[in-house]
Amino acid sequence: GSKPGNHSHSWLGTLRGLLLFGEISGQREYIDTVVQTYYQTMRKRIKKSGFISHDMDKDFMGETTSPGDIAQLALWLAVRHQHVDLFDDVERIVRARLLPSQLISVNPNTQKDYAPMLRGAYGGMYMEAHGGKIATFDVTAAVLHSMIDIYKHIVEHREQELCIHLHFDYEDERVAIYSRRDEAAQVMIDCKESCNVLLRMPRWAPRDSIAVNVDGKTFEPQMLGDYVLIPKNKLPGKIIVHYATPYTREVEATNNVDYTFDWLGDEIIGVSPNTDFYPFYVSA
Repeated sequence: GSKPGNHSHSWLGTLRGLLLFGEISGQREYIDTVVQTYYQTMRKRIKKSGFISHDMDKDFMGETTSPGDIAQLALWLAVRHQHVDLFDDVERIVRARLLPSQLISVNPNTQKDYAPMLRGAYGGMYMEAHGGKIATFDVTAAVLHSMIDIYKHIVEHREQELCIHLHFDYEDERVAIYSRRDEAAQVMIDCKESCNVLLRMPRWAPRDSIAVNVDGKTFEPQMLGDYVLIPKNKLPGKIIVHYATPYTREVEATNNVDYTFDWLGDEIIGVSPNTDFYPFYVSA
């Protein structure tokens, strides 16, 4: 069996609990310890593709709960403790691991009793590093918990300011956001009031590729740290922000297998070798 304290999901639950305890009790040392653990240990445990093993002393048998846990913890550190660079971790984990693990179609012949319930679930425990996503109900519940939290923090409403942290689709009474990824990326923002809009740009996005227009009129983007500023005197209106999504090819080893990934920005568009058993990605 597993060694005590060896379960990745349990370890990550403990870290989130320590962070919350530090926040509630006002004891900064707990928060600082979790921050250090994230940067020094967690980023080494989870691979760029989002794979992390169920047991911490192994390099096989992945579990989708742990990437969801890490994305949620990165979100808390970014939103509540100003570690803005971790928004890139959140987006990459969602795009490269959580969404690809979701069961979009289910074979009714092999899972006919549960097929309607499984569709839309997040793949649970899988023996293959990047395939074999079979729904496990507690895994789906844990990932869904993280995804709801991430969705709620796509946008932060401030006084006279709208701060958009993540490039995912979103809508409320003040703003609608549509994000598209291809050879280039675009974020379309329908801002329904006069306020300053701040849109975070991924750190991997070339700054000289950023183009902004409002209601068809282009203007020079102004950067405030990682955020593009669209001033309130140009709004309400429809904002479109374009930027490049660089292509890279990288090799990542899991369980003594070298996997070659094609990346477009922070999204995996192909893998080799692949599997034909509920694969996460198309073949490179």
